[in-house]
Amino acid sequence: IFTPIVERFGLPGRGVRSVLAQAPKRHASPEGQDMTVWFEQSVWGLEEADPLTLDLAINVVNDAIEQEACIIGAEHLVLAGTGLRRPHRIGGLMLFAPYLMRQGNLRETRSPHSVGTPVWIGHASDDRVVPIRFSERISELLMLGRYASEFRSYTGGHEAFVGVEYDDVKSVI
Repeated sequence: IFTPIVERFGLPGRGVRSVLAQAPKRHASPEGQDMTVWFEQSVWGLEEADPLTLDLAINVVNDAIEQEACIIGAEHLVLAGTGLRRPHRIGGLMLFAPYLMRQGNLRETRSPHSVGTPVWIGHASDDRVVPIRFSERISELLMLGRYASEFRSYTGGHEAFVGVEYDDVKSVI
């Protein structure tokens, strides 16, 4: 899903290395078929996820992040997804149509090392899966928490990084 975005942004030509982790296939579709998902959840309760599959996904992603941090240094990592709970400060964070998982206060669950991390948030105005108000609220919370948060709205539905161009996100890359 992210390979076309990496190409559209021209990241290899800009000297940016992209590591794209692949989610495992799970028995997670409403029709009972296997599909590629990081964790099991319902579109009717986005904030809730199956704790076991969510923890497994977090561990896989954290392991991949730690490997990359050892190679280039955590301060050079820009993550597309989660990153505010990292034990080390990262270079930046790109979020598209984000929502908070596991009920809890962002202030209580973030790492103190993440304060000040530049965060870019984008959201499509016609997303019928993740309401745009989720992104707006997360952006507000981040600004209150002293993060350099930038929020942009795009035309489109629930497609990852729909309408986003490199110039839009270069402040965090």
